[in-house]
Amino acid sequence: MNLIEVEERLPSFKMLVKSEVVDLTGSFTYQREVWFECSKWDFFVSKLNHVESCTEKIILIDMDEDFTIAIEKDENTARLNFKCSYSPVSRSRASLVMTYDSKLDKEALEKIKNVFNEFPKWW
Repeated sequence: MNLIEVEERLPSFKMLVKSEVVDLTGSFTYQREVWFECSKWDFFVSKLNHVESCTEKIILIDMDEDFTIAIEKDENTARLNFKCSYSPVSRSRASLVMTYDSKLDKEALEKIKNVFNEFPKWW
């Protein structure tokens, strides 16, 4: 996650999100600049840090609703789900949507927490 730009009027920031999914049959890479509201980012990170006791799905959605990341935990398993979409500026063409869902082990969940907690906040 790379910070690109900030907006003070509506506390928000633009960042480069890159995700690559690789399996035995191929790979898919998503890379896009997206805007997040600072308050929604904080809410997501706060819930993420207490995911073990959270009873609801934790969701972060960018301002254009083109990127969604969600983490859900039940008694035995955590799951990661993200959805990436792209529509051309004209919106007159078809859009591309990619959804990914996977189980998370404890180590993977901790890595995700660390990435979000190490993000350089200025607000």
